[in-house]
Amino acid sequence: RPPFLPLLSLPPPPIAPLMERLRGVDRHTKPIDFADRVSRGGLYETYDYIIVGAGSAGCALAARLAEDLSKHVLLIEAGKDDRSWVVEAPGKYPEVQGSHVDWKFKTVPQKNLLPEGRVIHQPRGLVLGGCSSINALLYVRGPQGDFDGWSKLGCKGWSYKEVLPYFKRMEDCRVADAEKEYRAVGGPWTVEDVAEGKAAPICMRFLRAANEAGIPTVQDYNGSSMYGINLAQVNVDKGVRCDTAYAYLRKKGTAKPSTSTLRQLEKEDRRRRKEREASENEKEVNPFADVLSDAKREMQVNRYWGRPGSNLDVLTCSLVTRVLLQGNTAVGVAFRKGSGEVKERGGRWGEGPQKEKGREQMVFARREVILCAGAFGSPHILLHSGIGPRSVLDPIGIPVAKELPVGENLQDHMYLPVMFSTPHVGRYDTYDAAVKYYSLDRAITMASWFFTHGGPAKSTGCEVLAFLDSEAKPKARVRERLPDVVVPSSSTSVSVAHPHTRAVNKQVGGEEGEEG
Repeated sequence: RPPFLPLLSLPPPPIAPLMERLRGVDRHTKPIDFADRVSRGGLYETYDYIIVGAGSAGCALAARLAEDLSKHVLLIEAGKDDRSWVVEAPGKYPEVQGSHVDWKFKTVPQKNLLPEGRVIHQPRGLVLGGCSSINALLYVRGPQGDFDGWSKLGCKGWSYKEVLPYFKRMEDCRVADAEKEYRAVGGPWTVEDVAEGKAAPICMRFLRAANEAGIPTVQDYNGSSMYGINLAQVNVDKGVRCDTAYAYLRKKGTAKPSTSTLRQLEKEDRRRRKEREASENEKEVNPFADVLSDAKREMQVNRYWGRPGSNLDVLTCSLVTRVLLQGNTAVGVAFRKGSGEVKERGGRWGEGPQKEKGREQMVFARREVILCAGAFGSPHILLHSGIGPRSVLDPIGIPVAKELPVGENLQDHMYLPVMFSTPHVGRYDTYDAAVKYYSLDRAITMASWFFTHGGPAKSTGCEVLAFLDSEAKPKARVRERLPDVVVPSSSTSVSVAHPHTRAVNKQVGGEEGEEG
């Protein structure tokens, strides 16, 4: 099959998206519904709420708190903006992990892995949207039994019945066979499934083989039962990654305010700032007032528009170093501006310009400081703030403000790629050609996605998921089975999607091909 045939099979690009691209207009800058970026203003000295970390949780929380127009919310992110076609294209996620938008965390040497002492990469998002901007986009709620188990252990409010309304509130479900009792439409976070007939042939063969082995097809694995196999559900909005920054900061809400409304809001902003600067009472109760930098008030932040006011500010490329404490109360945070990237050398977060290098700036909260910096980031900030075990803080010279078991008992699941050779894999049975190996195919693939948001780059590569119970009795009913193993079928060879793994056979498209 000649390599130019995919070009002949491409649908003609729609004129409107093509012209928008040529004019430099995309899903982020065009007025959608709400939170269109319409102005840039200076950082306030005090906010009602400060949220640290604009990841999967932080973006959602900021948007919800900003629904109260009487409250001002600051969202601080160490990484950059997520407006990048590499982030937006679902099929590019393997290249995003390990790039400049990844914290590039690594484990300590693992003595129980062969070869002994291997170090494992731990990807975490260093970008607006956090891990939702660099992950494989798979939308999986989890087994109902897990939530009910947590509730029985004493986690009040965590039974599946109690968390289901929140799952439904956040999603805009476009899955064809969704169970309506468990799903909802109209929320900010889009969920689609891989359309039947459009999945890679190798994944459909995996699905049929599972059925032949006795594994049933589950109608909706985010519905009443999870056990079984079906096409994957993904956070994709018409061919584009739907990360939480897009879903909650740009997509949700109402239209852009009018010019007269903008002027009125800006006038109100100036009035509030003058009141704060003139207030002597605030300086008296603020123990950090004498070290505040005037420069930070001139710092530019991205101002997003609530319904209808500008009450949510997003500050990027800003690393929070510690929480400011007044007794046992968190009153603000200290942060440093920087490049928003982790440099390869030494794995350290990039400093900003020389004049700002090491310069700590502060911002304060009237109500709450909320840490949403992730499983690694939040404990790290708490430890730097003096909140943690004395045995950890004393040796490194951090005064103990509150002794708590912070940073202990981290548990993560194992992910093991299973690689095997399959005979007679055609060049277009997988997405390998489009992803890496054949330059012409790759160029055609990305051109198709860039102008139409279609083609192989629309897919994450993982298009079928099987949820299995490793301990179920053979005759157990489907609803009694609690899946504890997920087996994804990838339409891209492991050695292509994850080059650092050990390949079985890198010769793809010949008589044998390596799959995962």
